[in-house]
Amino acid sequence: MQGENLKRIESDYGADTYQRTFHDLGATAEKTLFKNVLLYAKVNNLLNSKVEYYIKKYSGTQESISTSLSFLVGLKYNL
Repeated sequence: MQGENLKRIESDYGADTYQRTFHDLGATAEKTLFKNVLLYAKVNNLLNSKVEYYIKKYSGTQESISTSLSFLVGLKYNL
């Protein structure tokens, strides 16, 4: 879970933009294939959580972003 945090500071007092608390779950795995070769995989946002931004000075949500599952797979070679 990621807690509330400041995303943008505005010159107007109290109009700063914050990100609401949301659940964020990811996983990483690595496997050595050979002496110098490593296979890795990373997955983000397994819960498919929505990220919302708001301004404390005003009530309600300013912006709501739907994020999606993302993944990365690769090979690493050590010299």
